[in-house]
Amino acid sequence: AHFAHQGDKPLPGTAAVAMQMGSYLAKAVKAKLTSKAVSAFSYKDKGSMAVIGRNEAVADLNFMKMSGFPAWFIWIFVHIYFLIEFDNKLLVLLQWGWNYFTYQRGARLITGDDSIPALSEAVMNEIETELVTVADSKKEAIKA
Repeated sequence: AHFAHQGDKPLPGTAAVAMQMGSYLAKAVKAKLTSKAVSAFSYKDKGSMAVIGRNEAVADLNFMKMSGFPAWFIWIFVHIYFLIEFDNKLLVLLQWGWNYFTYQRGARLITGDDSIPALSEAVMNEIETELVTVADSKKEAIKA
């Protein structure tokens, strides 16, 4: 979904935006229930982070840019910090720790067979023959 805001610029579709909007919505509902005025939503960019590999990340925290292991470690800390409830934080920390030390890769978005099987020469010849036959019949139909 596109939400134009602050100079008609779209907000990024990230968890940080959703968290700020959720917090704003809770305050807006509370204000409406108590008949108080509701201010407009204002997004505050706190920076961005991305993991790009094992022990590798990039971070732009607005006041500082970093990469490598320090950015990766901060990424882990930030993501665990914002989880709800201590048991969730502990569970994720243990799962990530286990995956890190055992070199398990975990779930990936791309699934299925990694390779595309090559077509045999016989199959390629059959396809070519079929295409030529169809093309010839189209030519005959046009002439008629």
